[in-house]
Amino acid sequence: MLKNNDFGNDTDDQRTDRADLMSENIDDLAPVIGVEGSLLDWAQNVSSNWASARVTADTEGGQDDVAYQLYHEKFDEATKTYAENKELLIAIIGDLKKNDEIVEEYQIKGRIPITRGGLKTAIEDWKKTHDALTAAGDARVIPDPLVTEMVILKDEFDNLWRAAIREKDEAVDATKAKEDLFREDCDKFRIVFRLAKIALGPDNSDLRLLGFVPSSEIWTPGQPDPELPVYPNPPETFTLSLRADGTIEVVWTGVAGATHMLLEKRKQGEIDWSLVMNGLPADPAEILPYIDPYISPGIWEYRMIPMNGDEHGMEIVAVIEVPEG
Repeated sequence: MLKNNDFGNDTDDQRTDRADLMSENIDDLAPVIGVEGSLLDWAQNVSSNWASARVTADTEGGQDDVAYQLYHEKFDEATKTYAENKELLIAIIGDLKKNDEIVEEYQIKGRIPITRGGLKTAIEDWKKTHDALTAAGDARVIPDPLVTEMVILKDEFDNLWRAAIREKDEAVDATKAKEDLFREDCDKFRIVFRLAKIALGPDNSDLRLLGFVPSSEIWTPGQPDPELPVYPNPPETFTLSLRADGTIEVVWTGVAGATHMLLEKRKQGEIDWSLVMNGLPADPAEILPYIDPYISPGIWEYRMIPMNGDEHGMEIVAVIEVPEG
């Protein structure tokens, strides 16, 4: 339901409702309010143009999500294989009682790499050392097919990452096109709104036929929405996951009784919370996945608070550890 005429802050769904009403009813009201020429053409087509831009952006965004999912799945498979092979190699070296500088040469000391670049380099270094030792007849190697499998997985996750980057660029372009159209349409909505207010009056119920809200029915952002509970419940699900690039992915389920969501974080042991984002949609489908790129090693607490205007609902907290390296 449209609650104000703040066109620039429409959600995608609100813009769809507004555009549908405009295109559906403009032919009847255009002679009354004085809309003609190119402005009339815009009003007649704003619904279909917006729907097309939104579908394209959603489709490209979905393909982007699929591409990154495929990459993460292959990266996880490569990480698991690397870890298993590392255990095997260490056991072989220990059994031969030659546990000296060769571990350093393989560069397998310490944590298993968690980034794409780190794992790629680790597998490439392993392959070089493996080939050199095999050529020298040194037994401190794992079976060649296992190394070949790691290299194949490395190439596959690297290629999938590059494909995901391309999909991301296409998704960014489609999203930008949608955002550009959104801003352009805002200007047109404002012009038609001014004409309609002059011709019909600011509180005429026919304004709703064009996607506008009569003055007596306007709800002001920042104030509690009377149609929603004053203190909304938290989302049923609130999860954090560490991505391969070291960023945090935040996922939550929708909260019907909230105008928006507030996300904050702090390092475990700290008293004060720092703001991550105020204004996340109550329906996460509008933005998922949400990524927090500003993270450093340590144990982090995130809390999400459903909001009704400026009123805080019940919070939910999740914890995640970000390792070094």
